[in-house]
Amino acid sequence: MNKIVDIVFDIISTRRSTRNFNKKKIDEEIVKKIIESGVQAPSAGNIDNIRYLIISDPLDIDVLGKIRWIWPYGNQQKFKNKFKSGLIGKSNLAVLIFSDESFLKKINKEETEIWEIISVENAATAIQNMLLISTALKLGSCYLSCNEKMLGTRLLKNSYKDFINKFNVPHHYAVRGIVIFGYPKKTDKKGFPAGEIRHGKELLNVKNKIKNIESYLINKYFYDKKK
Repeated sequence: MNKIVDIVFDIISTRRSTRNFNKKKIDEEIVKKIIESGVQAPSAGNIDNIRYLIISDPLDIDVLGKIRWIWPYGNQQKFKNKFKSGLIGKSNLAVLIFSDESFLKKINKEETEIWEIISVENAATAIQNMLLISTALKLGSCYLSCNEKMLGTRLLKNSYKDFINKFNVPHHYAVRGIVIFGYPKKTDKKGFPAGEIRHGKELLNVKNKIKNIESYLINKYFYDKKK
């Protein structure tokens, strides 16, 4: 394999979720590069319906963090008063990812639900591009789930609507996630964001270590050298 393949795979395999950032400001040109990377992602039917809301003002980031409060370490309730804007409030930049659902008016009614799910898939490809380019830029990033089914629950306060109205987000835009960014407090030997591995440990009892490739395959024989 050539050097370009090695570099790209190194970025993919090095990417980690970063949840501790320093105060260094993110340059505007880097923000543009992150958004451009999301725009370059593929979309089903080439509908190109993913949109981005950039939140860079510290006061707005603080408000957003209180609306979508997340704390990945230990007992969340224990830290809620101490870190009122949670994980989002620790970042220097937040990007809300939306899908423009206006195209659904042109879709057969019996296929509406199908294309709504496809919009989620389109957002996912854009989010991954953003995460990878931020790693290449040695910028920390973390994907956070966010959707309107959370509205009114402990996960997303009803004031979310007022918040996005402040930015004149059209009503036919559906939020599909949040990505936060900042320069990491910790880096690995290559200077890439080190990330943290404890997320979900107490809430979902998940294990974050990547296993052997074969353990992810349904057709495990594919990697069996004997066959």
